[in-house]
Order: sequence, then structure tokens, then C-alpha cells
Amino acid sequence: MALFVNETTLLPVLMPFAPAATVLARFPAALERILAAHGVAPRFVDAELAAMADRRLARTANRRVVGTMN
Repeated sequence: MALFVNETTLLPVLMPFAPAATVLARFPAALERILAAHGVAPRFVDAELAAMADRRLARTANRRVVGTMN
């Protein structure tokens, strides 16, 4: 499993990690499902997905995010 947490909102997205090579490509669809389940407006979801065109995986140094993940 892969756990992604938004640094600003602390919204978690839990999704299957395998296959690892495609986890970043599959993340936008997983985020879209989570946002829709929370009743987020489709226009906002579309804007968020468009802003995620440049994706990269990195560790966080933000202790608040680490605490949420734990």
C-alpha cells in the first residue's frame, strides 16, 4: 500500500502500491475518487488534477505530515 498525504490539508490517499512503476501515474485517479467521495466540486477536482501534471515522489520533512501518517 502507498499512503499519500497532502501537506496543506492532511487529506490522506491510500492506494495499492503494486505495480510500483505506475504508482505515480495511477495516483491522480485515486485522488479523484477520494475527492469525489468527499463531495468536492468537479471544477475544483479538475483544477487539482491539471496542476498535478508534473509529478515527483519525495520524502517529507514536515513533522506535522509525518505525525499524521504515523
